[in-house]
Amino acid sequence: MPGLTGIIKEQGNTPDIEQLLPKMCEIIKYEDWYKTDTFLDKTIGMGRVSLGILNPETQPIFNENKNLCIMMEGEIYDYRDLKEDLISKGHTFLVNNDPEFILHFYEEYKSDFAEKVKELNGIFLFAIYDCNSHELIICNDRYGLKPLYLCKRDNYLLFSSEIKAILQDQSIKREVNLEAMTEFFSFGYVLGDKTLMEGIKLLPPASVFTYSNAKSEIKKYWSWNEIKKIDVINEEKIVDELGRLWLQAVERRMQGNGKIGAFLSGGLDSRAIVSAIDSKYLPIHTLTFGKKDCDDYTIAKRVSETLKTKHHFVEITAERWFSGIEKTVWITEGFLNVIHQHTWDAVDRMKENSDINLNGFAGDLVVGGSYLSKDFVNIKNIEDYLNNVFLKMNKGYIGSTCGKEIYNSHMSEILCTSSRNSIEKWIKQEIKTSQDSDYFFLNNRVRRFTIMGTVSAQTKLENRKPFYDNDFIEFVYSLPNELRSNSYIYNKMLIKFFPATFKFIPWQKTGMPISAPKNIAKGYRLYRGCKSLTNSLLRKISLSPMFKDNTNYVDYNNWMRNNKELRKYIYDTLLSEKSMNRGYFNSEFLKKLIDDHMKGKKSHAQIIGLFLTFELFNRMFIDGEKL
Repeated sequence: MPGLTGIIKEQGNTPDIEQLLPKMCEIIKYEDWYKTDTFLDKTIGMGRVSLGILNPETQPIFNENKNLCIMMEGEIYDYRDLKEDLISKGHTFLVNNDPEFILHFYEEYKSDFAEKVKELNGIFLFAIYDCNSHELIICNDRYGLKPLYLCKRDNYLLFSSEIKAILQDQSIKREVNLEAMTEFFSFGYVLGDKTLMEGIKLLPPASVFTYSNAKSEIKKYWSWNEIKKIDVINEEKIVDELGRLWLQAVERRMQGNGKIGAFLSGGLDSRAIVSAIDSKYLPIHTLTFGKKDCDDYTIAKRVSETLKTKHHFVEITAERWFSGIEKTVWITEGFLNVIHQHTWDAVDRMKENSDINLNGFAGDLVVGGSYLSKDFVNIKNIEDYLNNVFLKMNKGYIGSTCGKEIYNSHMSEILCTSSRNSIEKWIKQEIKTSQDSDYFFLNNRVRRFTIMGTVSAQTKLENRKPFYDNDFIEFVYSLPNELRSNSYIYNKMLIKFFPATFKFIPWQKTGMPISAPKNIAKGYRLYRGCKSLTNSLLRKISLSPMFKDNTNYVDYNNWMRNNKELRKYIYDTLLSEKSMNRGYFNSEFLKKLIDDHMKGKKSHAQIIGLFLTFELFNRMFIDGEKL
């Protein structure tokens, strides 16, 4: 993913910035048409590699006195009043873009910047350098959705939006972080600010990071706990306010440069975005990807016809998915299981008509309450919350499926105990009451897993995320959890504001419109579940499925079984001498796990995907191979 990269050091110390910075920029430049800006001074080198769509003007941008400069990735919204206030205080704007505004905003409020920056609404990452004091300030948005990795050395600091740029410093020892590895296999993603690389960390969300004289400091300027819960509940007024704020969030993201499009699925969130676009911007291009005849395409096509968008479809096949595996592991740096990396062809197709994708990112969690099951809503204490989180996160991964057997004997005790410890440590630091139940998933699953699904897309398209509008977020999280659970208040808003696309068109998850009576929707879910169970039982006795399954837009389980080239690749990669010599896994148990899957006895695509991702990560980032 393009972004910022750089080095700051004490004068005279290694490394050679003039040699290292170009390598750092080049390694994250995936396309020849990217725009690269650099800044070099005696003790610092900074680079920005961008798509040239948002804030396309050359960076860095300086203030009037030339003593401060800024490089920025991302964007902010609706700051006209703040800018006019700065003008009234004597600030002069020449470029009139987001980074120039932020630079003057910092200059004016430097002493209490950590308090003022929370007023900025957007998804961003910026680095400000003080040419006089040689101080570097790096700041990200409230939610940490523009990743930045940090590597502190004895007398210098490396930072970058991608780990591979940091690894251009050949003095860095390439080692796997075992705690992060355990989390990856236990939960499908890494927690907190760890990475799979020892010695490299992720900048926490809502951070003002300062580096000066080889010392660093991080100030947290905002937290989810600052959002106050409302006391008075009037559902009709809540629905109206939710709808107003949603329309505002989408409208804000229709502004500025670039041609806007949207991926459109059979879910609620992408549909909510396209439904909220003012008619003056229509028609836009929309695109659905998936298996031929999948429910996502059928439903999205109906939505497109209703809203009169220019709709496209990209079929995902085993061959297409397999052809992009190594490329997407390289781009996502081992953080995302390969079975979730299926958008490459779709991104290329979307790029033909759009520069910016309006993304339904995390809408199901933010306003749909997808992690607010009864077990979470009714929690009375933090210990119960911890137990529920651990059980939910373990489901379907190594901890619940394989246990200690998958690891080599000398690794099992170390690895199998640390995953729960990681969750417990984070929760006891960050979660104050059971009402904060979503915050763990927002700071971990969303920021460490869900975000990686957009990273490969961001090599071609800018992504705007309306569900992460500050005003919308603050209102949604002021509501009692009961209103968000099971999409209750979300569904009410969607039906009232967008009846044409929600009242009668089904939801892919249930097969029924969200307006359907609960008993009918429940009965239909039961019917679909029975069909799925029947197919599963038939496979176990080596018979063909009875029912065609269109509910899922991918079919990794059968793709791994039926595609000969992919099947061979899995065996050759995971059971290779190179893989087994790493000493992490029990080769006999791993072979049995793969065999059981290939014979249809079990469905282990999720876990096989984790092993495949981790092995490819090792080859690329630990061994330094070019695949």
